[in-house]
Amino acid sequence: MTERIKLFGEVIILDIGVRTDTGRIRENNQDSYYLPSEESKPPLFIIADGMGGHKAGEIASNLAINIISENFNDFLNKGNINEKKY
Repeated sequence: MTERIKLFGEVIILDIGVRTDTGRIRENNQDSYYLPSEESKPPLFIIADGMGGHKAGEIASNLAINIISENFNDFLNKGNINEKKY
């Protein structure tokens, strides 16, 4: 994924990729990530570590992703961020 962002009057081009690891203790991957949709301006990127070794880390990391992304998108939809600043 390549993302073009205008930040402080400068255009920044980002190549974005995601890789996670199960770690040494768990058999399942507890990490979560969120990549923006094509329409998301400004884009939001989230990485949530699954708290390796703790029970239900995948639930905690998914919950964090959902809460942050939903609140961010609600905030954008209400027009509280002026895209020209970015």
